[in-house]
Amino acid sequence: MLKLCAIYVSFIAFSTGLSAAPMLQLLPPSGYVSGLPGATVGWGFTLSNPDSDFLLVTGSSFDAGCKGCPGPPAAVGSYTDFIGNNFVIAGPSPESQSVSQPFNASHQTGAGSFTFALSAPRNTSINGFIEVDYSTYSVDPNSPFFDPILDLITADAQLYAPAVVNVAPEPSAFALTQVALFLFVGAVAWRRHRKPVAL
Repeated sequence: MLKLCAIYVSFIAFSTGLSAAPMLQLLPPSGYVSGLPGATVGWGFTLSNPDSDFLLVTGSSFDAGCKGCPGPPAAVGSYTDFIGNNFVIAGPSPESQSVSQPFNASHQTGAGSFTFALSAPRNTSINGFIEVDYSTYSVDPNSPFFDPILDLITADAQLYAPAVVNVAPEPSAFALTQVALFLFVGAVAWRRHRKPVAL
């Protein structure tokens, strides 16, 4: 009986010592965004931190190909960090353990944006990851008693979520023909409708 109690106490001590890992979910959840050359697209996010520490986001990047890899070639486009400039904190009360932001280019909300180069080759896709960098603290960074040096737990950590940027393909000849035919039929119908009736 004493042996079973010892095992139970050891299990409780071990399980309470574990910390839950933060998670990053992009919006859209697939991580896939697409646009024409010159267009700006981007990602919203949901950041969850069930741990008892406070997570402060310090920046983000688009890693092309693999985690930690450089960004995509400039010929395709460039990434702009939003989340790192918005002082996003996830943690226990008085903060929220789950923080969400939609992507909005004009308000610079979300994880970040991707602007396709004007000469980006059509129908090009780059698979990669949105990397979010963060630090953790034992005290809420919004607290007046916060000390970024004394309260630091983790100086530099990363979260990753799969992401894809796609340069939209050229419209097919068939699609252009269909659009032209639709416009022609619409114009003919409008002219017949507008034809004056002889008295």
